[in-house]
Amino acid sequence: MKYLMLPLAAALVIAACSEPTTPVAAARRGPNPNAPRLNVVGPAGFGPVDCLRETGKPVGVEWPFEAVAGPASLVVTGNGELGINGTIDLNGVTVVTHPMVGGNAPLSLTVPVTLVDGTNTLVCTLEGKPGSGVTLTVVP
Repeated sequence: MKYLMLPLAAALVIAACSEPTTPVAAARRGPNPNAPRLNVVGPAGFGPVDCLRETGKPVGVEWPFEAVAGPASLVVTGNGELGINGTIDLNGVTVVTHPMVGGNAPLSLTVPVTLVDGTNTLVCTLEGKPGSGVTLTVVP
């Protein structure tokens, strides 16, 4: 009986860890495609969304969102892990550069940005220490 329980327990662990809806799996893919799209049309803004540096080659993570044209602020906050580095683009333009986020100090930035009418896209590419990350929020 003992020999039957071990394979069963191992199979349950493997099945649970391979579930594609776990938070770790979702973070690798970027935003949840089933989540409602957030609109920057009022005081709520867009976000917050988390961008986490994984191991391996840096990969840009995209977040499309709807907005009305006009000025806004991109708020970037570090997750507390030191060694962060990377860039953040909005609609193909780099708005946060390596010197702005690089280093070992706590990160908290507010960057003025201009939104376009319709779909805007944030792209976060982190290249620093694995485990470091940022939270992004667009405030109209």
